[in-house]
Amino acid sequence: MEGIRNVVFDFGGVLIDWNPRYFFRNYFRDDERMEYFLSHVCSPEWNEKQDAGRSIAEAVAEAKSLHPEFSDAIECYYGHFAESLGGPIEKNVQRLKDYKAQGFRLYGLTNWPAETFHYALERFDFLSLLDGIVVSGVEKVKKPDSRIYQILLTRYSLNPAECLFLDDRPSGNAGGTHRIRASFPAISPSRIGLAISVLLYPIFSHKRLRDKTPFWESLPLCFFLLSLVFS
Repeated sequence: MEGIRNVVFDFGGVLIDWNPRYFFRNYFRDDERMEYFLSHVCSPEWNEKQDAGRSIAEAVAEAKSLHPEFSDAIECYYGHFAESLGGPIEKNVQRLKDYKAQGFRLYGLTNWPAETFHYALERFDFLSLLDGIVVSGVEKVKKPDSRIYQILLTRYSLNPAECLFLDDRPSGNAGGTHRIRASFPAISPSRIGLAISVLLYPIFSHKRLRDKTPFWESLPLCFFLLSLVFS
């Protein structure tokens, strides 16, 4: 990472596994009703307004006025927020620790409601490795608005050309920083070629052509080899 001195981590989907279904699947015990609630009542668009600084009290009051039949579930969305945190995403937490050991300065930049961010700080001790954190709900502006990147750069006196930003979303203006998508590892052309060969093996293997062996008998080996290719 030539020229990079600072690594900036997103939180949800990168360092922390957050999903309201962890709580609501048991609450509703009906996946169809749960998905309706999370799509039409407490939807991602509704939640993003809290990421941008709207208070939880205002958000809950609005949702309950529009969907009174879901009043209790709406209260639970933030009332049981801690139960929506599935745990750390270990491969990226290890990446964070490795960068720290290598001498990079580490920062956090997250879309997160101000009133629930304490749950993350209380539960995930690896966040103490960060040299600074910018939370959208506190700043009242969220990604991908360029202003939140500028807040990070200005507050910690960072040169954007020296920053690497690890996010779980491919789009958006990262304020001139180098941006990579943390949720999908880079795959080299040689690995892609090897993967194609593995996938074709059960169809064109000599054993199958000679003995007319059903191709699915080779699938366990195929899946095992694929796991080695992409590990």
